[in-house]
Amino acid sequence: MRWYDYVLVLVLVVSSGVLSYFSAIREIESRFRVVDIVSLINEEKERIIKADLPLEEKEKKFGEFLVNLEKILNSYEGLVLIRQAVVGGSFYEDITAEVRRKLKAKGKGAH
Repeated sequence: MRWYDYVLVLVLVVSSGVLSYFSAIREIESRFRVVDIVSLINEEKERIIKADLPLEEKEKKFGEFLVNLEKILNSYEGLVLIRQAVVGGSFYEDITAEVRRKLKAKGKGAH
């Protein structure tokens, strides 16, 4: 083999390793999502408090909300993290708006 054959093999090995690394990182990061559960719960709490309902009905509505929230979050593949628990980085997909939309759709069906 000539010297440039060795260089070619070295370049192919290094580029293959780099491509494998970045594709693996992208695949791992795509499994993580974040959701701002605190704001979702506070929004629902405020909405329920403002409603002119008896206390028992408010408790029931809030319980239904929590059950729906849990079902929606469990429907996602991978790991869903609470936004406040994520230390840093913008690597994760924020699904707060999507979860809010699904909660509103479930809430409209319940009324």
